[in-house]
Amino acid sequence: MTFLQIASLLIVLAGAFGSINYFFLRLPSAIGILVVALLASFAVIITDWIFPALTVEEALRAQVLEIEFPMRCLKVCWGCCCLQARCM
Repeated sequence: MTFLQIASLLIVLAGAFGSINYFFLRLPSAIGILVVALLASFAVIITDWIFPALTVEEALRAQVLEIEFPMRCLKVCWGCCCLQARCM
């Protein structure tokens, strides 16, 4: 997955979790999104426990480990610093 796909996936998930919180839980937005994300994580773990042939957890773990997070973070921070330097 490219960085753009990961970013768009996170935005879509945050929107979906926010709408679930808004319509069902009615918690403050940050807490509600955290609770829904935690429930989604538990759902993945339970699904993998009930249906081990699907190997959902292993597939998600491989996708997450594929991301070079420190390098991505460094590139984003460097881009923000350069943008801020140009704006001054």
